[in-house]
Formats: sequence, C-alpha cells, structure tokens
Amino acid sequence: PSADPNGTVYALCPGRGRMNAQQYNSVYFGGAFTTADTFTMNRVGLIKYSTGTMAYDADPLDATSLNGQCNALARDPQGNLYAGGAFTTAGGITVNYIAKWNGTVWSALGSGLNASCLALHWSTALNGLLVGGNLTSAGAITVEDAAFWDGYTWQRYSVDFPGTCTVYAVCADASGNLFFGFDTTGSTTFAYDLAAASLSNPSSALAWPIIEIKRANDGTSATLVELTNITN
Repeated sequence: PSADPNGTVYALCPGRGRMNAQQYNSVYFGGAFTTADTFTMNRVGLIKYSTGTMAYDADPLDATSLNGQCNALARDPQGNLYAGGAFTTAGGITVNYIAKWNGTVWSALGSGLNASCLALHWSTALNGLLVGGNLTSAGAITVEDAAFWDGYTWQRYSVDFPGTCTVYAVCADASGNLFFGFDTTGSTTFAYDLAAASLSNPSSALAWPIIEIKRANDGTSATLVELTNITN
C-alpha cells in the first residue's frame, strides 16, 4: 500500500474471501484512524492481499463508518462483521458501542451497551457473540463486565468478577467453556461455611490476586485447612 492508516490499529479480523468473482484473502482492521491509502476509513477498513501484493479496499464500508475508536472486531459464520469500541454511531445510526456490518449497511444490536466495548469473540459452540468491557448493562438487562448476544437479544453471565473489573479479552472453546482476561482492583467478599473469604488485588499482585481468609464476624485469626491450585 502507498500509505498506511493515519492512526493506531487495535483490532484485526479475517475478511471476506471473494470479490468480483475472484478469490482473494483479506483482513478487516479497526482502530483510531480515519484514512488508509487513498480511502476514507473511519476507524474500520479492509486490506486484501495476494502473492507479493497488498492493497487497501473500501469493501465498500460506509465512509461514515464509526464516530469513535474501534477496539475489537469479530465475524460470524455468515460473514457479518461485528465492531466494538468507544463509538456511539455507525453509518449515521445510533448503535451505542457495538454494531454489525452485513456487507451493505451498519445495524445496532438492540440498544447496545452502556460503555465502551473492549473485547469481542464469536463462539460457534454457543452460536453467539461474547462481549467484554467495563459494562453494567447490555440492552435492557444488568450485566457485570461481560454479556452475550444470541442474534436477537442480550443475555447476562453470572460471573462474579472480584472488585472493580474490566474485561479485556473473551473467548470460548469448542465445548462452550468461557475464558475471560481481565484487570481488577479492590476486593470482594463471599461467605463459605462459617468463614468469610476476601479476594482482592490492591495493584501490587502482578499475576494473581491476594486471597485473605478471616474468621466469621470479623474475627482476628483463622486456621487454613487446605488451599489447592487447580490448573487445566
């Protein structure tokens, strides 16, 4: 390409595999740019490539596209592109931080999210879109930093993230098991048997949270019987 995007690229996603009846490979990219090569590409665009060559393409993505930064991209098996980020409109319509491009027009996913979307993943096993961020609502339902779009409605996950959490990555394996990558500060307390356990990260734990176990009713001492670290 003669000129790269004029801003940071934050997300990549496989593009379409055919254009004008000719097979080619392509990648969607999203970020904080407004142009790439000679094209106006407001925060989302396409680059196609073949042996030894690459070229930007409007796709033809709506030149108005997104009015704010794109943080994440995903595609479903039908080829629809999903974009999440800090934008509130896509193609001139209100979408609230998440939108779908069907190859012709942008559309909203219900009434969208209440805050910026930071992570997207299409799960074939669950047949839907996993969404992450610092979220408290998706559509009309209350969520905790993660949500699920089944193609028609929003659903919540009963995930009790510790403290004040922001989800930066989401994924599901072939069996539908969920994986979340997140940052957290503060603490959360839950009751188990006669003891109270606190899980916290005061920003000094580099790779794991700090676990503190206390006696019930704010006692000053307790006996730890067993602590097991289980990894799969």
